[in-house]
Amino acid sequence: MIFNGSKNEKVGSNGKLDLSDAKAADVTIYGPGNESDIKTYTGLTMTSDPKQATVLNEGMYDARQEQMQTSPYGKDAITYRLSQNGSDVLKGIFDGKEKKMTGVFFHRTNWDGKAGGKDKSGNTVMVSSGCPVIDGRQWKAVEKQLNGIRSFKLIINR
Repeated sequence: MIFNGSKNEKVGSNGKLDLSDAKAADVTIYGPGNESDIKTYTGLTMTSDPKQATVLNEGMYDARQEQMQTSPYGKDAITYRLSQNGSDVLKGIFDGKEKKMTGVFFHRTNWDGKAGGKDKSGNTVMVSSGCPVIDGRQWKAVEKQLNGIRSFKLIINR
């Protein structure tokens, strides 16, 4: 799986990745099938709000399926924990300084595609506080493509 993004990624004025003022990453997933099992999705490698959360460094990560005891993504949701060099403690950048990150997962935005922005009360909404995500409206296709895959390599390029 390859996330090709940029440091300029951002959600649109609607909090999603689909308006002209949004800047999304292209995510290519190489499924277990043949060359016809390669699909591209819309994603985000930056946080929903880089001013408030650490941004995961570029690089290659190991992703392993993990059944979560509780998950905002529902029962039996496919979730993948990221690690690097055998460690779940990853590195990122916040406010120009390197920070350690734990609990980093590959997951989706909200089902409606909402990845960030402001709620009706003006509070910041952050679907990703450092995790690479795919637009939730495309997640069912991702789950179908990854069905049965327990681990893979995830690459972030910016």
